[in-house]
Amino acid sequence: MDIMDRQALGKQFTRTYGGDRDGWKRVTEYRQVQKYTAEHPNQGSAAVSSAVNLPRGRIRPWIENDGCPDPVRGLQTCEDHGWLDLDWLELPFTGLNSLVAWIFSGGSIDREGFVPQFTIQSAADYDRLDAAFDAIGIGMEVLRETDPKRATEAKPSTAASALGRLLHVLGAPVGAKNPMSDVSLPTYLDEAPYPDRLTFARIYLANRKTTRPDRPNTPVQFREERSPAYRRELIAFLTDVVGSEGAIRGG
Repeated sequence: MDIMDRQALGKQFTRTYGGDRDGWKRVTEYRQVQKYTAEHPNQGSAAVSSAVNLPRGRIRPWIENDGCPDPVRGLQTCEDHGWLDLDWLELPFTGLNSLVAWIFSGGSIDREGFVPQFTIQSAADYDRLDAAFDAIGIGMEVLRETDPKRATEAKPSTAASALGRLLHVLGAPVGAKNPMSDVSLPTYLDEAPYPDRLTFARIYLANRKTTRPDRPNTPVQFREERSPAYRRELIAFLTDVVGSEGAIRGG
């Protein structure tokens, strides 16, 4: 999928919603009803149902109670924030790219509600994450941990589910990340210009690295408990960004 294709991105976003029908189909049905009722404002739900050939029970809340399907509401949230109008090197994509990298390296997306959470381990982490949220036009809520052994986490202060779904469509994994997970880096990185690829790499390493001044040949070290295929993919990506075959080592 071309993530710069607004309609394709929107369609994939709506299909993250469960239900008995395809998410995009639910959007088109709702729009069909909205168009018809705008042209025929005096018709009730029974007449509209017959006219558009959709079950009355499905469309009645849209007409009489100002309701709408969840995919419609989520899509509208994305549109309101400009998250579907993406361009390389430009806002809001630069912020979304950083957040996708963060999910891979120091965060997660909940399987049920698609709410993303991001680990903060330092003041520098806070500043980087805050900048990413600022770039997409929303704030973040810091979740204070009472256990000093656990890292601080943050989540979106608003539009959390819509953001998590969009990050997933862009390539961020949902649920656990472990050696058994079928996880791959976002395909958009193959087409992204170098500055966007570099941002992804920097965020990834900032979250995963351990500085080793005692090892001048490998001053930064990180470990991934992921599948061998994913580790090879990650090494290839980082090597390409760094531009040196010997700069990245691993297996």
